[in-house]
Amino acid sequence: MPWMTFSITIVCNSLINFFFVSRDRYIEHLLHQLEQLSAELKKVRDAYNQETGDLRQELLTLEMRLSEKEIEIEEAFKQKDDIERKLSEAAQSAQMGSVVQLQLDVTKILIERRRKL
Repeated sequence: MPWMTFSITIVCNSLINFFFVSRDRYIEHLLHQLEQLSAELKKVRDAYNQETGDLRQELLTLEMRLSEKEIEIEEAFKQKDDIERKLSEAAQSAQMGSVVQLQLDVTKILIERRRKL
């Protein structure tokens, strides 16, 4: 019987060693997967940061262009107001010119009538 106890002990020790080795291999496998996932996460994070930086820069550029366009629009409205004012003045001047011309025509007719008398 002692040889049986010895055999059982050997088998048990072999099983224990097998489980420890299997456990260690599994832990190494998990550590390797963790390293791979960490590297992939770093790549994704770096790509995200790069894309975010690019988008921020593009946003700043667009905001600057928008500001420039707003200034251009303000200037265009000022020019439009100036043109409208000048057109109004020209129209008033043209009306005045018509009135003056009409008065001159009337005066000319009156002068000719007086001469005939």
